[in-house]
Amino acid sequence: RTLQQLLILTYNDEDDDNEHYRAHSPTVHGKELAISALGAVSNAAEEAIVPFLGQIMEHLKVYLTAPDTEDGITLKTQAIDTLSVFARKIGKDTFSPMAGECVQLGIANLASADDPDLRRCIYSLFAAISSTCPEALYPCLDPIVKKMFETLDSTEGMTTEYKNDSIPRFDLDDSIEEGKGEESDDEDEVLGDYENIEGITVENGYLEEKGDALSSLCELADNMATHFVPYYEETFGYGLKLVDYTAPLFCNTKLPARRTLRTTPSVRM
Repeated sequence: RTLQQLLILTYNDEDDDNEHYRAHSPTVHGKELAISALGAVSNAAEEAIVPFLGQIMEHLKVYLTAPDTEDGITLKTQAIDTLSVFARKIGKDTFSPMAGECVQLGIANLASADDPDLRRCIYSLFAAISSTCPEALYPCLDPIVKKMFETLDSTEGMTTEYKNDSIPRFDLDDSIEEGKGEESDDEDEVLGDYENIEGITVENGYLEEKGDALSSLCELADNMATHFVPYYEETFGYGLKLVDYTAPLFCNTKLPARRTLRTTPSVRM
């Protein structure tokens, strides 16, 4: 009965003609909590959730394929988290038939994802799938790993702060893009600009995305065997770079970075 109530709460009522239901339908936050609860129930019940899996997936697919509106991203992120629980908990025999579809859903959402929380959840989904059905990732491992590398390279979400308040703040990512291919004739002037920088702030969502991307790479390295060999060296390099950060802002990337150094064969040799 509890599971049925949760499914009712996740019902997508946008196209429903029943005015009474629409008037009493749960809020976006209520749906988010219900989807999260489905994940928690699945995590505890493991293979016992299998008889209800078809019904649950029918509800989740509505959100997994929804447009990336503000509310849509919130519910899609939670639905992907729940999908990751299924990948780890319901057993290989049950998950294998749906693994390929889950990979394609992840890739399709990643292609259009601008939200760091959504991207990091997709990375975690790929890691979860690799723990149960790594063969489902073989055909598309290269674009998945390269997207994670892009996240680790990205300066998105970073903003500079100058000592002189009269100098405007700017987005570090935009400034780098604009500066590509341009050479300064006055190196002293460039160095002076850097000396005026008081610090760089980074939004938490982007830091968490980097941490999850690195953790997911570690898990892929553990589970994909020889298929991950072409990416070992680069993954090790990112782990080496991030483990050197000492600022409190980067503390949430240190643990996955250290794990990377332990995971890749470069350290074992």
